[in-house]
Amino acid sequence: MALVRSAVPPMHREGLPFVGVSLAIAAAARHNKWLRRAGLPELVDCDRGLQINDSAAALQTAMSGLGVALGRTSLVERDLAEGRLVRPFGDAQSCELAYYVVHRKETAQTPPIVAFKEWLIDEAGSH
Repeated sequence: MALVRSAVPPMHREGLPFVGVSLAIAAAARHNKWLRRAGLPELVDCDRGLQINDSAAALQTAMSGLGVALGRTSLVERDLAEGRLVRPFGDAQSCELAYYVVHRKETAQTPPIVAFKEWLIDEAGSH
């Protein structure tokens, strides 16, 4: 995950408004953990600011220059490459969250399921 903000520089870094994605009850705690690992625990107050329950809307809010947001690298890489977002505080960090492929046990070896899992693993590995 990366902390991202608009490519338009803020007037100062301290006290930046945080755009939270409140998809889970523990979102603010997870965001604070990220900031501590990045060595920035005092820079952004995750308990204040706008809480949005849609990651695309939170990233759009950050792109509009209204604050900073945490975003999965896979979701922001194009915006970073094209200059709509920047990483204001260094490199991305790993995240303990994950996605899982699930299916019924009896379909595990069917050609469509096998092909989909192979494709998905190849796509994930290319990013």
